[in-house]
Amino acid sequence: MTPHQSPRPPGTISPDDGVALGRQIRGSGDDVVFVHGTSADATRWAPVIDHLGSHRRCTSYDRRGRGRSGDDQCYELGREVADLLSVIRHANADGPTHVVAHSYGALVALAAGAAAPDRFESLVLYEAPVAFPDASFIDPARVAELERVLAGEGGDAAVTFFQREFPRSTPHDIAAMRLSPMWQARVASAHTIARELRAALAFDPVTGGQVPVSVPILLIVGSDSVAPFATSAAGLQRLMPHARRIDLPGQRHRAIDAIPQRFAAILKEFQDDVRARAADQ
Repeated sequence: MTPHQSPRPPGTISPDDGVALGRQIRGSGDDVVFVHGTSADATRWAPVIDHLGSHRRCTSYDRRGRGRSGDDQCYELGREVADLLSVIRHANADGPTHVVAHSYGALVALAAGAAAPDRFESLVLYEAPVAFPDASFIDPARVAELERVLAGEGGDAAVTFFQREFPRSTPHDIAAMRLSPMWQARVASAHTIARELRAALAFDPVTGGQVPVSVPILLIVGSDSVAPFATSAAGLQRLMPHARRIDLPGQRHRAIDAIPQRFAAILKEFQDDVRARAADQ
């Protein structure tokens, strides 16, 4: 164990580089692994898991740098990919697993699906911030400004800045997030925001081979989200013509909170259909 790695606490697993990953497991049935986005933690998917847990064995985990997970001084998307594949192996050592991912977590899942498609029974991507020429999410100057806010004003101000400038959360959405118990977890992980934004800037699905062309895919987009999310989904559909897409009427980047029961039903229906189609082949 290197000096910057934390001891492995109970209930965690460790990928190849020895960084402990905290995870939560709920429910019973077919395995589903949930991946959260930037400035969140393993509890992000809890509203959906509350409704899906009676049908699925749901594993969520703290991505590195937050919650019960450790961290490393060297950060790159490839380490997150290895983390996710390790979580998948622990969830189901004998076969492929359903994976559901949100925002930056969807970038991690895309890259993992491309690296090890045999480990994925299906993949659901909720508003993956994949940049295409006609869909730009991240201004490098704003990332630098976020770092200045974090250094000068602290984590609370940095998370507020991030939510306002990147997923373009409304003041109402930010106020609602502040009332959630997760807000303090977001603040505690504020130091991970800029590095993930930079990794997203470098993510190139077109020339980097970072899309899983053989995995059943469902893309989910909120109809009221900022335009780049829909444009990104369209770009992914061009790269993965087999991908299905659902647009959620009246929703933005927080449908996990706004319509968790409906979201869970969409996941179950898609996963059941994937299993049925595989059985018919």
